Amino acid sequence: MTRHTHLGITLTLLLAFGTGCSLVVSFDRDRIGDGGADAGTMMDGGPGDGGPSDAGFDAGPPCGNGVEDTGEACDDGNTTADDGCSATCTVEDGWTCSGFGMDTCTAVCGDGMTVGSEACDDGFTSACGVCNADCTGPGTTVTCGDGAICADTEACDDSNTAADDGCSADCAMIETGWVCSGEPSTCEETCNNGVLDMGETCDDGANVAGDGCSPACQTEPGWSCAGEPSACMTICGDGMVITGEEECDDSNTADDDGCSATCTEETGWTCTGAPSSCDEDCGDAMVVGTEACDDGNTTTETACPYGTATCMACNAACDMALSLTGNVCGDGSFSMGDEGCDDGDTMAGDGCSATCTVETGWTCTGMPMSTCTPVCGDSRVRGGEACDDGDTVTETECDYGTPTCTLCNMDCSAELMLTGSFCGDGTQDTGLETCDDANTDDCGTCSGDCGTSQGARAASGTITVTTDAAGTTDGSTFTLNNGDGDIITFELDNDMSVTSGNVRINLNLATDASSLASVVATVIDGQSALQFTVAVAGAMITLTNNVGGGAGDHNGALGNRPITSAGLTWTVSAGGMTGGRARDCVVGTPCRSGNDCASRMCTGGVCT
Repeated sequence: MTRHTHLGITLTLLLAFGTGCSLVVSFDRDRIGDGGADAGTMMDGGPGDGGPSDAGFDAGPPCGNGVEDTGEACDDGNTTADDGCSATCTVEDGWTCSGFGMDTCTAVCGDGMTVGSEACDDGFTSACGVCNADCTGPGTTVTCGDGAICADTEACDDSNTAADDGCSADCAMIETGWVCSGEPSTCEETCNNGVLDMGETCDDGANVAGDGCSPACQTEPGWSCAGEPSACMTICGDGMVITGEEECDDSNTADDDGCSATCTEETGWTCTGAPSSCDEDCGDAMVVGTEACDDGNTTTETACPYGTATCMACNAACDMALSLTGNVCGDGSFSMGDEGCDDGDTMAGDGCSATCTVETGWTCTGMPMSTCTPVCGDSRVRGGEACDDGDTVTETECDYGTPTCTLCNMDCSAELMLTGSFCGDGTQDTGLETCDDANTDDCGTCSGDCGTSQGARAASGTITVTTDAAGTTDGSTFTLNNGDGDIITFELDNDMSVTSGNVRINLNLATDASSLASVVATVIDGQSALQFTVAVAGAMITLTNNVGGGAGDHNGALGNRPITSAGLTWTVSAGGMTGGRARDCVVGTPCRSGNDCASRMCTGGVCT
């Protein structure tokens, strides 16, 4: 049997039979053995059709013949599965097939399916993550916070791992209310950007609560917001009091009811609650609302304020006016708390002043009309007083320190001519004076204020040698004065050159400070005119002024004289010769004994 292969040819003939009518006749030159015979023919050779039969064509075109026939999605020349084109010539999941004639199938990298020669497939074609860009091996490590976005695991990367900035801490998601773009990611809040985005009822560009638009971009209760960015205003008259914006809200926009049309508390009212309830402020001196009067307080007065004869007032509830009278100065009726007195007139100088106050030096008693009398003992002479020394005592002597005085008896009816003791009268007043040498000078045996006893004592001082002879300045000097007219200057010398009139101290006679102190002491002691007692202890020289020749005979305070020096580096006692007391009052000064006088003689109570 000869096998015939024919190309199927279809001929369609359109015959026209007048307007609007046509007849279509189709002829199919069937391919022998294709099993697709035309109806009514016997050329197919299909079972039972009576036509010629060919087993090689009855089964149709086979899958795997390398030709993509009708009904096939692919044909790779075989009927093996898992190579992209299945055994039934359908494209397998995870593959793509193409080509002319025999198809070539390739695994799809990035679809999340690992097929064919793929080593992995994480669903992405980026080089990072679990799998690389061509699915041949592992991808590079993903690091959140490096600014590069790996689509495998990162939705964003803003170069940090902080939360609440738009990109989450693990870079896995863009946080709610944000939009991120670019690499590294730049994130902006959708809320508070001043633009009304989906889901927002307002957006004022601020992330602040209490301004009408919440941080979540929702209009807050009691507010109305409009525009981009949103401008929000409180709704006055809605019964909600917005703190910081409204002082009150009484659910209306009427004035003169306590809460104004702009929701401010009107003067003379107090509003509380929400919706606000407003009441008149009785006692604020303003008549508002239902008040009949308002005198500035909430007291029901019974009289006018002192000093006002007649007045109008208001009761405690501000619902009734009151016509009242009051006390005034000079009406002869003493008003406790308002007046110090009221003698029935407004004349001054009679004890009760023109303003009804008790005048200085008077006392006023009695009610309702006051009677006033002068006060004895206030140091002011008034009315029938003969005198007033500031007390109500009959004194017998002047105060200490006052030789003579004029005082007043206890009832201010008579003057008293008196005497008293004082410092310097020569008599010690026990309890008031420590001593009294008959004068108020600081000379003598008692201080000028009679407070300190200063018994006769010689003045003394020290000179401390602080260098040896070699370290002492040649030509340096010091001067001593005994207070009795004798003044001597001593000069330290090592070259026999001494200023005329000065007493030489030979530095060549000593070596160290102690021996030099002895040399100096010997020279001072040799000046008999000074009459100083000289003592040496180591390098210190102690000088005592014994003018008169003896421990009990000296110049006292007159011996207190400075030790002056020039160029001297040694130490001299502060003040020089100090500590001398008494025996210093000049001739003619009152005295009690010779120890008070520089002359040592007190005759008839006077230094002679």
